[in-house]
Amino acid sequence: NRSCSWAAKEWKARRRLSSSSLSLLSSSSAPPLLTRNNHLVSNKFNKIQVHRCESAQSIAEALEGEAGKLPHFCVAGVSNAGKSSMINHLLVKKNIARASSVAGKTKTIDMFVVNDAFVITDFPGMPSTDPQVDGMWKGKWRPLIKDYMTQVNDIRSFIYIHDIRWPIAADEVKFNKWMRRSFQIPSFLLLLSKDDKVDHNRRLMGLNNARNKLGFEHQDRHLHYCSNNSLAPCRRSRRLVLRYIESVLRFQDSSIDVGLPPK
Repeated sequence: NRSCSWAAKEWKARRRLSSSSLSLLSSSSAPPLLTRNNHLVSNKFNKIQVHRCESAQSIAEALEGEAGKLPHFCVAGVSNAGKSSMINHLLVKKNIARASSVAGKTKTIDMFVVNDAFVITDFPGMPSTDPQVDGMWKGKWRPLIKDYMTQVNDIRSFIYIHDIRWPIAADEVKFNKWMRRSFQIPSFLLLLSKDDKVDHNRRLMGLNNARNKLGFEHQDRHLHYCSNNSLAPCRRSRRLVLRYIESVLRFQDSSIDVGLPPK
């Protein structure tokens, strides 16, 4: 009985937390959301075009095509924070983004053109404890991100993924400040990954710690995320991220075609 009571309390706490995150999306100051039957991303099939760019020239070449005409959502975070897993989960693809337990798996700027409607760009992971990754980050990957940010025409959002179980590293703070100060980005989203691995108290501690140290302001949104599709809260987190993307696109471009892609 005690275990059942604890489980019920934990579930109610999760629902309250999810509701508070959702309220950020549906508040009067937030962009209007799309209707339930009118989505940009399907649960079954999505047309994805991939550009893996390892130089400023390859970024420029990719942006000469369809990717250069569409709005972009860039995704960043420390290695193994769950960037690639989130993208695969979001787009219903097994390994279109290179997910791995090995740090530094993403070594290029990866642009995913989604249903000819928008682009999700996966940045190389920031270094954690691997000195080799740290050297690659400072010598090549961070300059490559700068090349991308200065070349792309239409950045709609910066999505920063942080594993809710981890402390905030000094390099994360510096990178987030650099992104805010150096580039004009209209919307920021803090995505707290691995949410299914923590209890309610640790979830609140991780949220407050991340928002405060990473400099996310009152108007900046946050969502809790997990990629285990067998769990209802994880499926819900995917829907909330898609609603965020749709709301940003609808708010800034009322002429965009938001019809459901063919199955």
